[in-house]
Amino acid sequence: MLGGSVLTAVLFEIGTGGFRPRQSGYRPTGTMHSNVLAVQTSVVAIIAYAFAVRQQPRKVLWWTIFIVAFAIVYLTKARTALITVMAAMAAVHVVGRPARNWVMVGTAAAALIGAALLGATMFGLLDGRESHAIASLGRSDDEGDLTGRLPLWNYIWEQSAGYRLQGFGCGAFWTIDRTIAADDALEWYPRHSHNAYIQIIVNVGLVGLVAALTAG
Repeated sequence: MLGGSVLTAVLFEIGTGGFRPRQSGYRPTGTMHSNVLAVQTSVVAIIAYAFAVRQQPRKVLWWTIFIVAFAIVYLTKARTALITVMAAMAAVHVVGRPARNWVMVGTAAAALIGAALLGATMFGLLDGRESHAIASLGRSDDEGDLTGRLPLWNYIWEQSAGYRLQGFGCGAFWTIDRTIAADDALEWYPRHSHNAYIQIIVNVGLVGLVAALTAG
């Protein structure tokens, strides 16, 4: 189901001429917000990776699905989703193994990354602007964006009291009245939760979020 939803969004993006991965600041949307697309695609990527590394039959198919899904997650520039996929990839290899094995692998990986970053900085290959570009995945967000969104998330959490379990229904939370009320509280007009997980909660509740994260 999630795979079909992602495929529909991407095909819609391509069909309408909106698919422009080489354009600076581009984030695919298709039939949904980029962050929602990132969440759904990250679930597909995680499932595909788990099958690719653990199953012999149809490995090429699973690897292909994973590579395409990972590329879409990267293009959305949704940092939380990308980190989730990478963490899940690591989890696939450590689950079921002795603790000392995955601790050793994690320590070694952290040491290698640290050494690479230190070396790049020492040789002038990585300056502050490049570091920021890597951390932001090329997004042009202001550094204060996260701080600016915290009041929004608090507002949404307060407004969703009594509906957190089942949600409001797809698209039913951000009505005109609630957007105007949000402007009174936040001094700007949000039309989205600016957080994929919170958006899923207001749409289909915590039940829907659990279903989305465990689908497949």
